[in-house]
Amino acid sequence: MKQLYKGGRLAIGGLIKTRDFVVKDGKFFSIEATIECDNCEVVQLDGLLVMPGLVDIHTHGVLGIDFNLFAKADFSRVISFYHRFGVTSLFPTLVSDSFSHTINQISIISELKSLYPEIKGIHLEGPYISKHFKGAISETYLKNPDISETKDFIKAAQGLHLHMTLSPELDNACNFIKAFASDNISFSLGHSGASYIQTKAAVEAGAKCFTHAFNAMKAFNHHDPGIVGYMLESDSYLELISDGHHLSKDTIKLISTIKNPEKLILVTDSIMATGLENGEYYLGEAKITVKNNQAMLSGKKVRAGSTLTGFDAVNYYSRFTGVSMEEAWNLMSKNPAKMLDMEKSFGRIAKGLDADFIILDDWNIKSVFVQGKLRI
Repeated sequence: MKQLYKGGRLAIGGLIKTRDFVVKDGKFFSIEATIECDNCEVVQLDGLLVMPGLVDIHTHGVLGIDFNLFAKADFSRVISFYHRFGVTSLFPTLVSDSFSHTINQISIISELKSLYPEIKGIHLEGPYISKHFKGAISETYLKNPDISETKDFIKAAQGLHLHMTLSPELDNACNFIKAFASDNISFSLGHSGASYIQTKAAVEAGAKCFTHAFNAMKAFNHHDPGIVGYMLESDSYLELISDGHHLSKDTIKLISTIKNPEKLILVTDSIMATGLENGEYYLGEAKITVKNNQAMLSGKKVRAGSTLTGFDAVNYYSRFTGVSMEEAWNLMSKNPAKMLDMEKSFGRIAKGLDADFIILDDWNIKSVFVQGKLRI
């Protein structure tokens, strides 16, 4: 049966418009000023806000579960947590591990896709990243790009989109990017000390994004702008962790004035400690200490992901920059979907797209829908 939602305030094309909408077979079927339907289940929204579901393309886990370590049975509890904070699409993110273990975890995630349409792809943060800018990722498995190995990753993903973080200064990085330009893979540059020229070449080869801007990157120097300089100059997308720790609120505001807002993507980079108390946790094989909502590599002053949630990422960005929540929302819905070339499937409220949406009352989440089905 079709569902008719009447009198909601919908986020459409960057504006809030009062509209009725119909959901059929998990898609937005029609969106009009007024709709009447004799064969529809009618839901009165009475002016409640309707926003597209949030998209998190960089998240390592929550609630004590790390995607490098999890089993298939863990996912139902994990996904419920994401729903609570407005996330309806995610890319479970794996840090570098042994080849066999990475293949195993990719296979588990790809098998879950048939049960959980929230899984839109997999983010591989390594193994093709610089040992000098590894951050909290174990150095053991880091290496130069390997085409043969990556073909095995693709096979294990069973059609799921792979989003890969790559250091452009590694041997043969540009040829590697070009080799997979049409294979349902996107590349993000990060964990890197690349020069400006090396970074530019990687973007020209097909890389589209930068991973957690400024973090695990060689710092900007006015004589050697490097990867950060090209990241800011280019029209590429970049990830922002807007928790106020990875980047100061003033840095976040600065980025918002330099970059085209349509090229900014909010991510959580959340780890297994998200939703839990201070304590000792893991990111892959690395031991992590969480104190005062900050995650650090145990015994070192190295950041190791965050305890940020999707909704808070949007909320903090709005507060730090002064832009409206409606504008900030695009950075974690429309923008990531467009970067991934998936904007015709999800990320917006538009006819024909997946009916992933959130109903809010004064920016408090009341209910969450995935492909038209109520999740919370």
